[in-house]
Amino acid sequence: MSSSEEWTTITRSKGQRKHSKMSICSAYDPLIAPAWGPDNIEDLDLTLEKLIANYHTQFRKWQDSRCRATLINSLERGRRRGDWKLTKAFCIGSGSFSRFNQTNNRRALLQFAAFVDVGNALDFLQDSEHAILTDTKSAGSSCSSSNPNPRIRFYAQDPAYTSLDKRFLEHLGIQYIHVPCNYSPHTPSLPLPNAEPFINTSTFLFEPFIERRRTTLRHLYARFPCLYIGTRIPDQLGQVPCSPREFFRISDVQLMFEEGLDKWVPEAEKMRVLPELRRRNEAAIRFAETRLPGRYFPRFEEETAVFEGLMVYWGPIEADEGEADAGEVPGVL
Repeated sequence: MSSSEEWTTITRSKGQRKHSKMSICSAYDPLIAPAWGPDNIEDLDLTLEKLIANYHTQFRKWQDSRCRATLINSLERGRRRGDWKLTKAFCIGSGSFSRFNQTNNRRALLQFAAFVDVGNALDFLQDSEHAILTDTKSAGSSCSSSNPNPRIRFYAQDPAYTSLDKRFLEHLGIQYIHVPCNYSPHTPSLPLPNAEPFINTSTFLFEPFIERRRTTLRHLYARFPCLYIGTRIPDQLGQVPCSPREFFRISDVQLMFEEGLDKWVPEAEKMRVLPELRRRNEAAIRFAETRLPGRYFPRFEEETAVFEGLMVYWGPIEADEGEADAGEVPGVL
């Protein structure tokens, strides 16, 4: 697989401050994929047993952290106020877990462990309304055995997944969402191949730093996930300050170009689909505006450059004691 076939996953430098006003990347320019090198080649010596052991190591590190306790408590308050009815947990763009680059593998496994644990904890709390929050640790590190009657089903997708990664997902009870062999993230008409049916108002969506391409964000936001943990929604605090409406405000010509309707598509076909493209664009704006300002992901003190820069969104946002009003700065979990 060439580097052009993978989503760009953004990582954080050790100097990144938790409340920095820097956005993940430019709000307008797509990132350049990292150079393809030996670190990105699949590690053929890594076995499923070793990968599972590595995952459990990272899972224990996550579960024992103060960051985890802070996040779960905050999500439970939001769940009770918002009466969430979650049925799906979807991780998109986690990166591979089985390359030669051990640092990237460890980071991806730790982020994925957080995704699985949060999904299991929310499933546990939905099923046990009077549960003590600390009991959520018993939900387990996989999705197949933690709850005999789960309400939440787990899904994951990334073009970077190797055959070993897919076996690993199967072991955890997570359904891999197929990516076409000829997929490229720079194909405008397929920003999220086969993923959109699994993202809706009953979905917990976790995307750890995929690149901020406007087309991809439009398709993500327009699906209105109930709980969204991922890159910062475009706002006035970013590196390129702009409101969601400014970010998505483009001409019909540009909109059709970004969605893959180039000059070779018949004019009649463009006019037929244009209303749907406008509706999707407006839905993305509405989602972003009702989720801001969001909350910072809690500080993970055990390791740097893992969760720094992630934001937590659910909504519509209501002013809470100790949290920011909509339109102001993000709140702190």
